[in-house]
Amino acid sequence: MIRFLAIFLLCASLSGRAVSAPPVMDPEVDYLAYSERPLQEQGGKRSDTLWRLELDLEGSGKKSVFLTYSGFGDRSGNHWTAYIPRDGAKGYDRGGDVTFRWDFQRAGKFPKFNPTGGVLGVWVGKGGSTLFRYRLIDRKLVYQEMRDLDYGKPEEVRYYKMVFGRDPAERERDDIYSNPPFAKVPVSELEKRRELRKTPVK
Repeated sequence: MIRFLAIFLLCASLSGRAVSAPPVMDPEVDYLAYSERPLQEQGGKRSDTLWRLELDLEGSGKKSVFLTYSGFGDRSGNHWTAYIPRDGAKGYDRGGDVTFRWDFQRAGKFPKFNPTGGVLGVWVGKGGSTLFRYRLIDRKLVYQEMRDLDYGKPEEVRYYKMVFGRDPAERERDDIYSNPPFAKVPVSELEKRRELRKTPVK
């Protein structure tokens, strides 16, 4: 009876623990299968090119990987899936599905705006915008709206400039569009790599 009780308590203890998912070793290959979910949710479709954007979310020098298909997005920005590097180990964890414009974002830890690390961005509107952030918490990116910005108010223009380093009326550098910060990866190459790896997606 005592032995049975001990086994029961041990099983209950083990079942209560969170089971750690295996690391994602190849985010691009993983995304080929995983992306079916965000595509269905957002009404998107696959293209023949993947965009890979790397951002340092914590100022540690370790880059998180954001993946999307070319053209998968709307006026709010591209729909990305984040892959967060594991601490002290190889591989990544999926950090969630997020939406932001790659030309209106700032990544890293900022004590006043995003102390836990993550991505700051804006929903661009006429005469103003909405500032938001994705906070990095327990290896997941959590969305939070911060405030509306009215560009007719000097103090809110200054606030915008503190975050993004430029006046909202200034054009973004032309070279950022001719030489964007993301890599373009042909899906055909990834399909071949997936066949070689035979990586199941759970």
